[in-house]
Amino acid sequence: MTQQSVIQSDDTIVLLLIVHSGIETFSVHPNHAAAWRALMAFVDESMGETGMSGLDEEARLALLFSDKEDLYILADASLHPKEGARCNLLQSTSTRSRLGQRS
Repeated sequence: MTQQSVIQSDDTIVLLLIVHSGIETFSVHPNHAAAWRALMAFVDESMGETGMSGLDEEARLALLFSDKEDLYILADASLHPKEGARCNLLQSTSTRSRLGQRS
């Protein structure tokens, strides 16, 4: 599915931003479930055959994004022409403990 077909299929899309090991990845999805599947596919691919398959999704996410420089953000965005653009944070790595920290 192309980005254009995702955007035209509905007024709301879900954005996924991943920053891991200094590499930024951005993708657009038609709904939260599709974005979540993409995030977990990235996690599983990145972890490889490390014996972590027994961990649940939240544990795998926490393990992969444990470095303070790594993060993911899921956000929905409205592209409705009459309402204008809006974006709402759905889920992300926790940044509260990082606020005010200096490397």
